[in-house]
Amino acid sequence: MTPFCSPMSPVLLMALLLAVAAPAVRAQDLSVIDGQYDEDDQYHLFPGQDVLCTDELWLNSALNGADSSVLNSSAIIFEDGDDPCTEGVFNITDFTSNTTWTREIPDVVSVTIFVGRGFVGSLIGRDTSDDLVCGPRTMTSNRTWFAFLESGTVTYNFFSGDNKTVGVEERTLILLTTDMTRDKVPGSLPQACGYTFDKDLPDPDDPCFPASAMVHRPGLAPPTRIDELRIGDLVATGRSEGVESAVSLVFLFTHRDAEKVYPFVRLHTADGGAVALSGSHYIFANGKLTAARHVDVGDELERGDGEMVRVVAKEERVMMRGLYNPHTAVDVMVVDGFKFSCFTTSV
Repeated sequence: MTPFCSPMSPVLLMALLLAVAAPAVRAQDLSVIDGQYDEDDQYHLFPGQDVLCTDELWLNSALNGADSSVLNSSAIIFEDGDDPCTEGVFNITDFTSNTTWTREIPDVVSVTIFVGRGFVGSLIGRDTSDDLVCGPRTMTSNRTWFAFLESGTVTYNFFSGDNKTVGVEERTLILLTTDMTRDKVPGSLPQACGYTFDKDLPDPDDPCFPASAMVHRPGLAPPTRIDELRIGDLVATGRSEGVESAVSLVFLFTHRDAEKVYPFVRLHTADGGAVALSGSHYIFANGKLTAARHVDVGDELERGDGEMVRVVAKEERVMMRGLYNPHTAVDVMVVDGFKFSCFTTSV
C-alpha cells in the first residue's frame, strides 16, 4: 500500500458548475472520507489503467484545514509515491442524498452516479497551473471528477454499446479524469476507477518513525534501518549520566508497518543532521522531552553523544513510507543521531 503521497499523494473531487446555475454549496463533514481505499477492491472501467488505478489511496481530511467546501490535494495520498501532489483543491458540491450526477468523456463513456448518500466534486487548479501532479499522474483542472458514496449506484454507458452498473453499499471513491499523462510517455489516456473502503487511517498521534530512519547500534557497529531492526537487537541509547555508550534491548514494536505512507515532522540541525518523526513523538530538546510538533527553529536537540545542536529548519509535513516504533528496556534510543524517548504525548 502506499502517506494518493500521495498520496496520497492523490486526487480527486467533483462537481463544479453546470455553466448556468451552480447548486448551492453547503458545509460538509469531510471526516467521513477518512481512511484507506484499497487496490484489491477497486474496479477499472477502461483497459490500460496503469497510471491512476494501480494502487491504494488514503484520504485524510485532517490535512485539509477548516474549509469544508473544498478538499485540498494534500489530503489525498497515493501510496506508490513519496512526493506530495502539487497544490490544488477539489470543489465539493453537497449532494447528500438521492441525487443523480452525470459526467462524460467524449466518444468513450458517460458515467452516471446515483448518490444515495455522499457527495461529488471537481478538481480546481491553483496559481498558474491547471494540473495536479501526483507522481506519474497528471490530472487536468475541470476535467477530473470524483464522487464519494456511502450508498448508491454507478452506471457506465460506453459509446461502443456496452453498459455496466455497479451497486455501492460501502464507502467508495470513484475517480474519473479525461487527461492522464503517463510518466515519461507523452500523451493522454482517459482513466476511471473505483476504490472501496478498507480500514481507518492510523491515529494522528501514532508514535512512529519512517522506514528509512537509521537506528544506532552499540560500539562500532553501523546504524541499522529501522525496518530491518528485530526484537532482541541491541541498540544505542545515548550518553547518560557519564555512561559513554549505553545500550538496551529491543523487546517490542507497537507499530511495524512497511506499506503506509504518512505525514512526519522533519527537523534539520546546524550540523547538517536531519530526523523525521511523528508530531507526537518525544525528542530530547532544550534539556527535556518535547513532542516533535512543538520543537521550533532555534531550539536545541540532544544528540546521542550528549552534545546539543540547534534546529535551523522545520518541515511540518513530509510524506514518507513506513510506521515503526520499537521499544527498548529503558524506553530511550538513538535514531538518525538524535536521542528519543519511545513514548508519545498519548502514552
